[in-house]
Amino acid sequence: MLRIAIGARLLIRTLAWMAEARGSHPESWALGLLALLAGMCLLLGFVTRLAGAASALAGLAAHLSHFAVDPSLVSLFDFNPIVMAAAIALLGPGAFSLDSHFFGRRRIIIPREVSS
Repeated sequence: MLRIAIGARLLIRTLAWMAEARGSHPESWALGLLALLAGMCLLLGFVTRLAGAASALAGLAAHLSHFAVDPSLVSLFDFNPIVMAAAIALLGPGAFSLDSHFFGRRRIIIPREVSS
C-alpha cells in the first residue's frame, strides 16, 4: 500500500506540476521526468528499490536546489514522501509487484542453534 500511495502521489503531483510549469529550467524538467518515471515504476512494482531511491534523491535534490532551479518544484516533493520513498527503497518491492513475479519471493531460513 505504501508503494502504491507514493507512486500515485508522484504521478498525480508531477502531471499537475508539468501542466503548470511551461517556462521552467531544464533541471526542473529533468527532476519532474524522473519523478514521473519513478511514480510509474512504483505503481507497477518494477525496480522498486531503484525507483524508491530515485524518488527520494530527486526530492532531496529539489529541496536542496529549489532556490536556484524552480520554487514550484519543491511542492512536488514534500519531506514526508521523501522519507517514505527511502523506506520503500530499504524495504523492497513486496508480494504484489512485478519484481516479486519476475524474481520470486525470498524465504529466509534461520538455522537453529545446536547446543552442545
